[in-house]
Amino acid sequence: MFNIIKYVPGALAAVLIVTGQGAALASSLQGSPGASSVRVSYADLDLSSPADVARLYQRIHRAAGSVCGPREFTGSHLALPSWTQCVANAVDSTVNRLELPALSAYHRGYVGETNRRG
Repeated sequence: MFNIIKYVPGALAAVLIVTGQGAALASSLQGSPGASSVRVSYADLDLSSPADVARLYQRIHRAAGSVCGPREFTGSHLALPSWTQCVANAVDSTVNRLELPALSAYHRGYVGETNRRG
């Protein structure tokens, strides 16, 4: 009888962890009710310079990552598929909205390289 009691706290903790992860997954799949946004400044960049176009793209990507919520479950190093899709959509829509030819070309190259890697 006492052997069973010794395992109850561990089993209860495991159930709570799995329940918490399930709730986090459900909320990440539903997304946020209102779209968030972050202003990305590029007034300091010369967009005729490939290095500055890359800097702008990194800023957009970083901003998208911050708006899309948690990247991964606590204790995991794998990005949530919902986070990855949110970032891709946010970057894509931002690049399209800016209508900067050099940035659009960089984005096409970046997405193509990412798709080739898997």
